[in-house]
Amino acid sequence: MIGLAAPDGLFEFAKWSGHLPWTTYSKLGFAAIGQGFGVEAGHELPGWAEGDSPPAVMQQVRATLDAGRPASEFRERLMVLTLGRDD
Repeated sequence: MIGLAAPDGLFEFAKWSGHLPWTTYSKLGFAAIGQGFGVEAGHELPGWAEGDSPPAVMQQVRATLDAGRPASEFRERLMVLTLGRDD
């Protein structure tokens, strides 16, 4: 099973995008197999964090950046859960 996971602690983005936070996926047994999705070359933040999202998301992005959270923590992660034959 594969899921694109939202950055932890950004509830408004998770709600808007429909992605669970990566910490929730981790608690369910998923592991990250990649990160950094949605960031174009020459940009520090993904498009949704640079203004391509609803006002509630942008307000939370600005507040979180102002609080000192690094831009690298705004990247989504690709999470995977491998099920065995007995799962």
